[in-house]
Amino acid sequence: PKYLNTPETLVFSKRSSLFGINLLREGLKEHRYIVVTEGYFDVMALHAHGFPTAVAALGTAVTEEHLVLLERFGVPVVVLFDGDFAGRAAMRRVVELPRPERLDLRVAFIEGERGKEDPDTIVRRPGGKEILEDLVVHAKDILQHYLEELVEQSLKSSHIPDREAAKNELVRLLRPLPPHRRAEYLVFVERYGKTFPSVTGGEIRGFLKHISALIRREEEKAKQGTALYGRGKEDTAISSREKPQVDPSEIYREILLLAATHRSLIPALGGADAAFLAQYEEGRERSDILLSLIHI
Repeated sequence: PKYLNTPETLVFSKRSSLFGINLLREGLKEHRYIVVTEGYFDVMALHAHGFPTAVAALGTAVTEEHLVLLERFGVPVVVLFDGDFAGRAAMRRVVELPRPERLDLRVAFIEGERGKEDPDTIVRRPGGKEILEDLVVHAKDILQHYLEELVEQSLKSSHIPDREAAKNELVRLLRPLPPHRRAEYLVFVERYGKTFPSVTGGEIRGFLKHISALIRREEEKAKQGTALYGRGKEDTAISSREKPQVDPSEIYREILLLAATHRSLIPALGGADAAFLAQYEEGRERSDILLSLIHI
C-alpha cells in the first residue's frame, strides 16, 4: 500500500516526531524555511526535486508537539494543504493548536488545475518545482489566512447568522492572544477590510469597534469567573482554618485504645505503654481502661 499506518508505542511516538526530521539540519544549509506536507511520498519527491527541508507528520494530523519541535529550528514553517474542503478543515484544526510564541507558522493551499493534486504529483511535472517555490514564497501567516475568510464572511455575507457566527469566531480566536499579538492581528483585519471596494471606512471602523467590544465583554466574563472561583477557594481555606485542630493527645489515646482492643498490637508499642495495656490481659474491665486513657 502507498500508506500503511501503525499504532503508536512507547518507543514510536508519532505525535512528537516528523518524517524527514533527521535531514533538516543539513537541508537548512541551503533553504531557510521548512515545508510540512501531508504524506511520506510528498517528502521523498520534494527532497528529490530540490526541497531538502520537507517533512511530514507520521500518519497523524499536525499536533502541538510538532509545532514545539519545529520552533527549535528558528525558521519560517510553511504547511502545504490541499485546496479542497478537507484541506481547509485541516488548516482550521492547526489554527486551534497552541502556537509557540516564536514560531513563524504559514500556510499555502494547492489549487490543482487537474483536480485534486498533492506536492508529489506537482513537483514531478515540468515547471512543478517553480509552482511549489511560488507557493512557499507567498505563503501567509496561518491565522491571518483564516482571519481573511472570517472578515470576508463578516462584512460581505448576505446571511446575517453567518456574519454573526464569523464575528464570534474572530473574537474566540483573538481573545486568548497576548495583547501585542492581538493588536497586530486587529491592524491586519483593518487593512484587509479596506481592500473590499464595497465596504466603506466607516463600516470598517464600526466593525473593529464591535469586535473590540465583544473581546472586552468576554474578558470581563472570564475575570468574573476567575474572581468567583478565587473567592470560593478563599472561603474554603478560611473554613478549614476555623475548624478546631485535632489535639495530638487525642490521636495518642486512639492508638492506645486500638491496641487495647486488638491485643496483638501491644508488643509493637513496647515500654510503659505495653505494660499499661497489658493490664487489660489481667482482667480489668474495658471501662477502667478507658477511664485510665482519659487521664493520660
